Amino acid sequence: MTFFGMADRYKFGAFELDAGEERLLRDGKEIELQPKLREALALFCRRSGQLLTREDLMEALWPDVVVNEEALTQLVKKLRRALDDDAKEPRYLQTVLKRGYRFVNVEPLGDLPPRESSPEVDGFCQPPRAAYHPHWYVRRDVEERRAGEYLAAAGMPVVLVGPERFGKTWTLRNLMRAVRSSIPEARMVLVSLDLVDREAMSSLDAFLRAVAIQIGDGLGIEPEDIATAWKRSPNPKANLNFLCERQFLTAATGPLVIAIDRADAILGRPFQDEFFGLLRAWAENGAEDERWARLRLMLAVSTTPALLVANPSQSPFNLTEPIRMSDLDDAQITWLATRHGLDWSPREIARLRSVVGGHPYLARLVMYATRALGGSLDRALEGDASSPLFDDYLEHCRERLARQPGLTEAFSRIAGAAADAVSTEPALLHRLISAGLVVRDERGVRLRYPIHARIAGR
Repeated sequence: MTFFGMADRYKFGAFELDAGEERLLRDGKEIELQPKLREALALFCRRSGQLLTREDLMEALWPDVVVNEEALTQLVKKLRRALDDDAKEPRYLQTVLKRGYRFVNVEPLGDLPPRESSPEVDGFCQPPRAAYHPHWYVRRDVEERRAGEYLAAAGMPVVLVGPERFGKTWTLRNLMRAVRSSIPEARMVLVSLDLVDREAMSSLDAFLRAVAIQIGDGLGIEPEDIATAWKRSPNPKANLNFLCERQFLTAATGPLVIAIDRADAILGRPFQDEFFGLLRAWAENGAEDERWARLRLMLAVSTTPALLVANPSQSPFNLTEPIRMSDLDDAQITWLATRHGLDWSPREIARLRSVVGGHPYLARLVMYATRALGGSLDRALEGDASSPLFDDYLEHCRERLARQPGLTEAFSRIAGAAADAVSTEPALLHRLISAGLVVRDERGVRLRYPIHARIAGR
């Protein structure tokens, strides 16, 4: 089974497409396309040389809407018009009679030149904690490439590890979007354990049933069908296995990608090992059993995977090397600033880093405030780390520390000591590193970002 490749830039004739950034250039100049045309063009380029049936295209481009074939016909006409392509003598978009279309004469490209302008979506600047939108997604080439390699083979879960508010959910959604664009017949389900209510967290049976309902809902399976399957056995794991094999996997003609966000939300529950052991069994089934070979798992956690499962042989987190979310580099920060309508110099980027490093959420927080203040980074920061802009984030960090005995004291010792003079219990240090609050490197143990000094009141 072939999954998407992470190279997402293409050239055909005078045109260059960066599908990840949703940019189309002609002779080096950017041209505008309607969103649905951009989506269709990206799909054609990713599947260049392959026949895409009309059914494939309609399902990929209008997954949640019922449309007739005339909508596709009109879309193709508009796309040909935008590309100056002739239906009778096509250079790019060929019609395959009574079947569909094929896009040809495409070659992969490297990076496109940076944008000269700083566009926004219809003049709207997205708030820092808003829902995923591809226009605002910062490409993570290293993480995405490794995820693509794992998704290409059965039995290799994608495990994204990073602190809270570090872009894991967005990366999950972007990976799902990339798979769907490359493989129209693929089915995507996002399960968020944050949406499982307290009552469902009371037992393994209630929890697995809640997970089954989320997966079924994503695949269009009625809750009544879940309830019927749940009567088969008093063993909830057996019931969920039955549903996965007999209904979830058969609901799609292509790959089934199940992405579980906040998978560590069950940390401390008495059934956490059983749930993670079940996920491991699903991954191993995919590698060994043809009936499960279309299943792919993606998991996002903020906790170091080694702390989640007591028995390594039951862990889904050690079948592949976890993908650790990295700080934004200067190029990514520059791109994101441009998205916010900010033309930042290296000095301004260094100023941002001196306060929040490359933390994705905090960088967006500063950029959003800077734009609201007419582009003044100095006004947004108001004295660097003492700015009230960060109060909510810092209070959230303090609350997290207070929930775990000993963490607040351990963090305060690190904040008040020289990097090479810190002595902290290994388990506590591990949790602080996992939370993204401190780092340990050749210089010793220190705060990850300067702004974190305020957590301890320094």
